[in-house]
Amino acid sequence: MENETCLVGIDFGTTYCCVAVWKEGGLVIIPNGVGERTTPSVVIFDDEDKIFVGEETLYHLPKNNTVKICEIKRLLGKNYSEIEKTLKYFPYKIIKDEETNTPMIQMTFDNNKTIVKSPNYIAYLILKHLIENAENYLKQPVRAALITVPADFNEKQKNAVRAAAEKIQGLTVMQVLNEPCAAVLAYGFPK
Repeated sequence: MENETCLVGIDFGTTYCCVAVWKEGGLVIIPNGVGERTTPSVVIFDDEDKIFVGEETLYHLPKNNTVKICEIKRLLGKNYSEIEKTLKYFPYKIIKDEETNTPMIQMTFDNNKTIVKSPNYIAYLILKHLIENAENYLKQPVRAALITVPADFNEKQKNAVRAAAEKIQGLTVMQVLNEPCAAVLAYGFPK
C-alpha cells in the first residue's frame, strides 16, 4: 500500500462507529486505540481544552461539569425547530442559534466559562479521531473516505456529515451513502 491513495470506509453510527479498509485481498476492520473494532460516537469535554473522543471516553473519570456528547447524528443537518420536541432526551444543553435556526451545544464549566459548539464540530472530532486511528494502524496517511449514514438521512444531513469530514486536512470524501445502498454495493463487490 506504500505510496497509494489510502481509501477507508467509515460507518458513522449513532452509538458506535467503525472503519474498514480493503487490504491484501480482503476487508479489514481497523481497530481503535484499545484494539476494539468499534469506537463509541462520544465526545467528552472537561473544559474547552480537555477533550476526549471515542474509546478515550470509556476510561474517563468525569468531573463535576463534564459534558458528555452522544447521539450527535440526531442533530446533524437539522433546524432547531426539527429537534425542539426531543430536547429533553439529550443529556446536554442544546440552544438555538438565532441567526441560522440551527441547534448548538452549550457547555458551562467550573470556572463559569461557557462555550458553544455546533453538531458539525462534534462530528468532525469523531471523524478525525477515526481517521487518526486508521492512519496509526495502516502506518500511512488516509486521503479518501466513503462514509455510510442511516437510511433515513436526507441530503441536508448527508451534506452535514460530508462538511464535517472535509474539515479534516488532506481528506477527500468520495461519497456519503445511505447504509442500505452501501450494503447492496458491498454484497455485489466480490462478484
